[in-house]
Amino acid sequence: MRRLQYISPFSNHPRSSLLNLFNLVKISYRKMEVGPAVPSESINSWLRTQTLKSFLGHGSFGYVFQAVDRLEKSTAIKIIFVDPTDKTSTELECEKLRLSREYKLISGKKHDNLIEILASTEKPFAVGDVQALLSLPCLQNNYTVLDKFQLFFLQAQRGTQIPTLCIQMEVCGMSLRQWLNRNNQADDPKLHPVRKQIVKDMYEGLKYLHNNKIMHRDFRPENIMFSFSSTEEESAFPVKVGDFGLCRKLHSEETVTNTLTTRVGNNTYRAPETKFSDYGIPADLYSFGLVWWEVVQAIRQKDTASMFDGLVHDSDSSLVVEANWWFPNWANIIIRLTKRRVKDRITGHDEIRIESTVYNVESHVQFSGIQDLILPGDIVNLNISDEIRKAYGFKVDNVAFNGVNPSVHQHLSLHIRGNSCTINNLNLGFLDVSGNDGSFSNVTCDDLFVSGNRNKFSNIEILHVKSYILYEDSPSCTVENANFYNAFITGTGHVLKEIRCTNAIEIIGKGHTIERVDAANLPLNLDLLDYDILSKLEPDASFKPHTSLESEKNSIVTKLDLDPFERVRTADQTRVPRLWARVASKRGNLENYLVYFEENLMGFLGISLFFKIQ
Repeated sequence: MRRLQYISPFSNHPRSSLLNLFNLVKISYRKMEVGPAVPSESINSWLRTQTLKSFLGHGSFGYVFQAVDRLEKSTAIKIIFVDPTDKTSTELECEKLRLSREYKLISGKKHDNLIEILASTEKPFAVGDVQALLSLPCLQNNYTVLDKFQLFFLQAQRGTQIPTLCIQMEVCGMSLRQWLNRNNQADDPKLHPVRKQIVKDMYEGLKYLHNNKIMHRDFRPENIMFSFSSTEEESAFPVKVGDFGLCRKLHSEETVTNTLTTRVGNNTYRAPETKFSDYGIPADLYSFGLVWWEVVQAIRQKDTASMFDGLVHDSDSSLVVEANWWFPNWANIIIRLTKRRVKDRITGHDEIRIESTVYNVESHVQFSGIQDLILPGDIVNLNISDEIRKAYGFKVDNVAFNGVNPSVHQHLSLHIRGNSCTINNLNLGFLDVSGNDGSFSNVTCDDLFVSGNRNKFSNIEILHVKSYILYEDSPSCTVENANFYNAFITGTGHVLKEIRCTNAIEIIGKGHTIERVDAANLPLNLDLLDYDILSKLEPDASFKPHTSLESEKNSIVTKLDLDPFERVRTADQTRVPRLWARVASKRGNLENYLVYFEENLMGFLGISLFFKIQ
């Protein structure tokens, strides 16, 4: 089919409203302060000297252009045509009212994470206005848009005014959808801070809407934009929430009304309850949860439908794979935001933690003041200079306690009862860990007691005689690179590496992994100890035992199936004989290791193995 040739109509329509808009009139652009009650004005009254420099896109949201004034200030102009075809006058007014909701609800609302509406007009377009659009240089090769405008032109030629809504707003960069399509093919660690900031920004924008009793109802990556950058950086911050065409005013945060339109928004991101008319803020939070997940887990667009369906309808929470760079509890919040049933879902902002709160504590008064305010994911930086020791207990999960100066001793005791807590670079009096899955690094303290499971300790120094105790009900802990005076370790399945003990270390239990442990004394419970521990021992003659009890040798030899004892005397210990036995177990895995029997520090018969683990 032969295409129409679009000819500039400027000479034939010198007075058209849109023509006047595009002509350069010597009135500088100014940003109007508009409120929700400001009436619509003509285009000429609020925007002049503008050139539509480029075409940014189109869709159900209308046609968007970048406008530039004489001072090179850029804004965006969105033109929305209301199709009058087959509509009664009542239906046409309802459609205009629906479309105008975008600027009427958002006008006067200013937030760093919302696209700002600057001005608007509802003046209908006539023939000259449409012809001016057809003549724009930025559209001359866009035949899809030109063909659509030509239909409006033909309608206008018949004398029909085209109901039109024009909205001027701040111009933005690329959409989040464009950014995700570029960057979700692989998870680049360099983009982790960017992904964190995206989540924070879009959440703050949505939260601002909800605080102003406004539902978005179409929250998805296509409607989230990066900021405009004069340096042509397409993904500048802050990220902003936009496209308010489906927004709806609520009377209260808990309002559930039966007048909301069903099935609004995008199929992939809308909440299940929008099939019906009784939905509210939780539907927005559901959509946010899916977008959040898509951003931080780098889900490709082609996989979103199947992944979302698996999480929501199959309740497969294993699909949410938490990365070590996520803020604490992100995975749990995403799962709870996207539950299929509203009653099982997070329904308010008070339960959503996008980022940690950081507390800087310099006194016991400050620490006592925030003790009940700390929530999962928070960070507490400790630099207490008070000379009086005070004790604090915490049951909250995922809290990080950091010492500001690890060389300075702080007079406090911490009782960590929450799970997945961390302590780093802290020098304190007493530490008691009864929570599970904690991580403790670069810690110096007088005493340490541990009864939780799967806790990890590295670079630990314990100063007092009591020293370090792992209780029987604390399995599967890891201790690496530690200095103790005395240590008492029970339980099962511990990993013990690079441990140096000034005096004595007692290890009881089964399933331990031991590497490079040095101690002056190592009493072992022979009834509970695995034989495979002894198979890793290497004799070390550098240790000097302090006493021995030969009279009890027979019972001990029976337990270990030992060969006869061999009395060993040295020049410096002629008065204190040492009893050694070569281990040659019938189990077949112990051979040629020296074992020394003595009365241990607790006053009962024990066994000390003087060795360095290979």
